[in-house]
Amino acid sequence: KDYFARQIAPVLARLDELEKQQTEQHMAYRGVYSNLIDYRKGDLVTHGGSVWFCRSATDTKPGDDPESWVLMVKKGRDGKDAAS
Repeated sequence: KDYFARQIAPVLARLDELEKQQTEQHMAYRGVYSNLIDYRKGDLVTHGGSVWFCRSATDTKPGDDPESWVLMVKKGRDGKDAAS
């Protein structure tokens, strides 16, 4: 039993490392920004007509904390036929 545990331990450690990297590198759209949600690295939100990328875990609003949020897609102008 101990022999098997020693042999499999490096494999399990590597699997944990790979799963952690996958979580850290994953991007997920979380919808329109809400101050009721704590965001994590990789989250994408819509706020003020723009799309923001979360750089680190935060409870701040996009645009207020450049360490946590980066503008990914800036809101464009309304089309000529857009309602006012």
